[in-house]
Amino acid sequence: ALSTDIALRVRNSADTADLMNIQGDGKINFNSTLAVGNNNFYSSGENRTKFYSTAETTDNLQIYTNGGGYGSSYGEIGFLFKNTSTQMASINFDTRTSVAPFRFFVNPTSGSAIDAMDIFRTGEVGIGTSNTNNGGKLQIRAGGAASTDIALRIRNSGDTADILKISGDNLVSIAGRI
Repeated sequence: ALSTDIALRVRNSADTADLMNIQGDGKINFNSTLAVGNNNFYSSGENRTKFYSTAETTDNLQIYTNGGGYGSSYGEIGFLFKNTSTQMASINFDTRTSVAPFRFFVNPTSGSAIDAMDIFRTGEVGIGTSNTNNGGKLQIRAGGAASTDIALRIRNSGDTADILKISGDNLVSIAGRI
């Protein structure tokens, strides 16, 4: 079956536009030719529903579910934002005990998305910890071990000076009185 094969088509009363069609490849399109825009989505074997602004190769939002497959019993739902074929950001909600239930991923470059922040079942928050819970209520991992790798920075209201800075080389800088 091809995407050009139409299994079902619903048209407006004037028979001038498709309101919905189901293509031979399983994709379901709503309002694909109306002036309100393209609101296409489909569910593939990956259990993903994809919303496109135009064609499949451009920006899109994917809502996906995983779980129960491959002999495991868990549930996962996520929101994935893409720019062409590059994952830009995603939010995952997961029921597995081996991972944080709320995970946020970002892609600062054109490479792979990185685990930016996790919220664990016990209430701890990890920033840059790659799904590792070390027991602190707030855990922040510096990007590296150099003085330029800042793990935590608190600035003044004018954003002209650091009040507190903790860097990857274990240096803590505090301005003013203690």
